[in-house]
Amino acid sequence: MKAKLSILFLAISMAFVSCEADETTNEISPIMTIENFPVIDCSTSTQPLSVILTAKTLGLPYVWWNNAVLDQTWYCKIDYDKATISQGEKEVLESKLKCSTTHGSYTNLIDGNVELIIASRNISRDEKNYADEKGVSLIEHPIGRDAFIFIVNNNNPVNNLTISQIQDIYTGKTRNWKDVGGNDATISPYIRNANSGSQEKMETLVMKGLTMIDWPEMITHGMAGPFFFFTL
Repeated sequence: MKAKLSILFLAISMAFVSCEADETTNEISPIMTIENFPVIDCSTSTQPLSVILTAKTLGLPYVWWNNAVLDQTWYCKIDYDKATISQGEKEVLESKLKCSTTHGSYTNLIDGNVELIIASRNISRDEKNYADEKGVSLIEHPIGRDAFIFIVNNNNPVNNLTISQIQDIYTGKTRNWKDVGGNDATISPYIRNANSGSQEKMETLVMKGLTMIDWPEMITHGMAGPFFFFTL
């Protein structure tokens, strides 16, 4: 018999959250206890959602924080300084909250290392094959939809691209900005690593079966990577 495991996933992979650093919340009546709370995993983009759902379920406060040194990304964490739980309960809860990236969380779920994941997409082809090999079937629960956005340098005059134009860029058919109404300059399109949430959605929703050109030097291994560069 196949094991059935649960996934909560955002239908589109790129989740951006606007927040204030001192924002906190506290639920008075917890729904579950730390003891029976499931071991969960998540993708980088759904990390805040994972923590907020945990906090609201357990009646704990949470706080936003910014990793300004590494990537300027906002994260969320349980505010243990204000939480009325013991050191032992804190350690148990910390062991149940994981963030192994999209692909890592799927692998952990299939391997039985976690009980629930909150991912930025549904299962990839590679992960589905792996689950089939392990005799595991997954139960998916879509809970939201977000935008898939392409960004360019602020000085780039191109402010609109069709899906067809984006497909031509990523297959290598279009290599110069002048071909899409921009300046005479080479297009350097960034991509994510294989099986990452955004890359999987790029391949299925945007490319729709077309093969992207191999740009290993243009791979960014984090959601915030493209924001530190100045071209597409």
